Amino acid sequence: MKIIQEVERDTGQPFEEIVNLYAKELQVTMHEAALLLGYSSHSAFIRLCRKRGWDKWFAGNKPRKAERVYSRKHSMGSPSAIYLELDGITDTLAGHARRLGIPKDTVYGRQARRPGDFEYVFRKVKHNAPQRVCKPAAWTK
Repeated sequence: MKIIQEVERDTGQPFEEIVNLYAKELQVTMHEAALLLGYSSHSAFIRLCRKRGWDKWFAGNKPRKAERVYSRKHSMGSPSAIYLELDGITDTLAGHARRLGIPKDTVYGRQARRPGDFEYVFRKVKHNAPQRVCKPAAWTK
């Protein structure tokens, strides 16, 4: 409801008219309208549209590839939304993990434990297990 009140205050028009304008005249998808109106996640806006029957106004309800990528990159709390530069390459945590040969779940767990400590997050740990010596049967006698 906070977004609805902000939009009505900023535009001076009812929220329903703004949604109708985006849907019919500008012909944007529900995903695009959600981003334009300031929703951090399009799912809340889609639920509101379906509840009030506004979803029929929108021509295409499926997001285009660009909107899917945009909403995925900018989703709150998603580890894949973290872009950083490492060794001169800008990529996501998962991308760097793949490039360095570290399991991405390991990288996400380390990032959750020590946010921002990328030396720790991307450290390649080599466990030095003691060498097993195989003695031939003749040595045991």
